[in-house]
Amino acid sequence: MRIVPFALPEEGDTFCANLGDPGSSFQAVNGGGNEAGYDYVRLSSMLQFSDAAIGALRNYYASLLFPPDKLEDNGDAWNPDHYDKATWRGLLCIAIMTTGDTWDKTKLEGLRQLFDIYHYLAAQGVVGRWVKVYRPKVEGDDPTMYFERLGGDHLRGLIIPKRPAPSSVKIYPKVLLPDARYAITFQESAAETECTGAELMRQGLVIDRMSPGELIYLNLPLHPGSKRDHQPPTAPGNIAKRSAENMGYPGVELQ
Repeated sequence: MRIVPFALPEEGDTFCANLGDPGSSFQAVNGGGNEAGYDYVRLSSMLQFSDAAIGALRNYYASLLFPPDKLEDNGDAWNPDHYDKATWRGLLCIAIMTTGDTWDKTKLEGLRQLFDIYHYLAAQGVVGRWVKVYRPKVEGDDPTMYFERLGGDHLRGLIIPKRPAPSSVKIYPKVLLPDARYAITFQESAAETECTGAELMRQGLVIDRMSPGELIYLNLPLHPGSKRDHQPPTAPGNIAKRSAENMGYPGVELQ
């Protein structure tokens, strides 16, 4: 194993990468918010784009330069014991990083749902290497509080409010396929509708009263929490059970 240190531009910030293991990675830090470059970011698994944590603004501007799932906010600012779905679901616009723990079962369930949604988006191509990022036009609220993800085919996407709108808001998604039809569903609201990309971009989507933690899905009707999937999963096959040890603790491993 070969450990090679990399010195960051800001004095005192260092990190290490294990170049002998192709499965390893490292987290990069933005040198106080001024030193990130694309060649530097592409070598890392994630980039903490602000050492100080910049709140709900997050990667509205940073994602103009870097893929959103390469970016993370300062994890120290996101303690699970402070979980609140009204603002934490806004973390879906970046790679989610938390620091800490909680014994609150309600907050643990909220975190499980948050990561479940992120994994679902990754499986649907709305998170990852080829995701498209847009900043929807917004009437009635601060547009920097809204983030649009689209898959590479522009047929599936998610609009993420980083916190509930203070009043009625109209959102105009961008770069949809004009002739394609989009089923619009929500994380919190039971409302649903369908229209073409051209209609949605021209007329916008009106939300009179936004629920805390609301998310707006485009052609992703089976998102976690939708209650639309009634097909139970098939039983797994080729299961192997054996004794194993993890971090010094013995147990049973299922493979």
